[in-house]
Amino acid sequence: MPIWRQLIARAKRYFGGGSTEFWLDELTVTELKAQNKELRLRPPIEEFASGYFKYEPAIDDEPSDESGQSSEPVEYCNLPEFE
Repeated sequence: MPIWRQLIARAKRYFGGGSTEFWLDELTVTELKAQNKELRLRPPIEEFASGYFKYEPAIDDEPSDESGQSSEPVEYCNLPEFE
């Protein structure tokens, strides 16, 4: 089962942005395969460099469950989300 949030984030980053709603409507398996082929042929520099240098993320960076969300509770904060 694909993790759709991560697939949509990748599509938004490397294939023209757009809103999450747009990619939820437009991202098909055929489109996903085409994107995967394009990224294999022409990898973004950060993915190429991380593979070349054998980078592995810290253990804390990995999600705790299949939805991509951490299962740890988040503390409430009064600060504005955006400024």
